[in-house]
Amino acid sequence: WHNRRPGARDEGLVQDALQTFVRTMLRGICIEVLLDDGSVIMPHASLNYDLTQLVLNMNEAQQCIPLRDVVAAAAPVELQQRGVLGSRLGSIQNHLDERCCTLIIGGATFITLRLDN
Repeated sequence: WHNRRPGARDEGLVQDALQTFVRTMLRGICIEVLLDDGSVIMPHASLNYDLTQLVLNMNEAQQCIPLRDVVAAAAPVELQQRGVLGSRLGSIQNHLDERCCTLIIGGATFITLRLDN
């Protein structure tokens, strides 16, 4: 074990966590999506098998988000640093908290997820 390069254990842990995340997202999860008025919907979110799209299913509606179009995933403080808060995000900013993560899609579309603690 003395011959292992530094950080190899950490890389293994990251790989394990990533594999678990991908397996979970292929099956899908229920996630909170925060709407502009502060209300929440609970779509079923999953990744397609090519790992190229985030798929949100709500009742009979489906929205597919190409991952290549996701510019960033940002916490509220990062949105403020990017200058995205204000007119670009509208009234949703009043409902953001530390559990929120906003996907910036193509620079002009925003989807805010509220994650469990």
